[in-house]
Amino acid sequence: MEKELRRVRNQGYAEDNEEIMDNLKCVAVPIGDCYGKVCSAISISGPSVRMTDETMKLLRKHLLQTTKEISTSLGYCPIVRSKISGD
Repeated sequence: MEKELRRVRNQGYAEDNEEIMDNLKCVAVPIGDCYGKVCSAISISGPSVRMTDETMKLLRKHLLQTTKEISTSLGYCPIVRSKISGD
């Protein structure tokens, strides 16, 4: 589990490839706050037949950009996170 959490932190998103429910895929991206902490997230789920590799790649791209904009508007600063958490 810790290895998976490190991977998710490093890539900046998490995916569910039918682990929770058959025929359902999901991608989720965190939103950071002014304290450098994750305060929420945005996710998109859909049926596996529609969530192709290409679609998942496009959704990841859009979600990463959107959450970056939201996090910035909330005052997120990676440097602050690093100082607070000791990363």
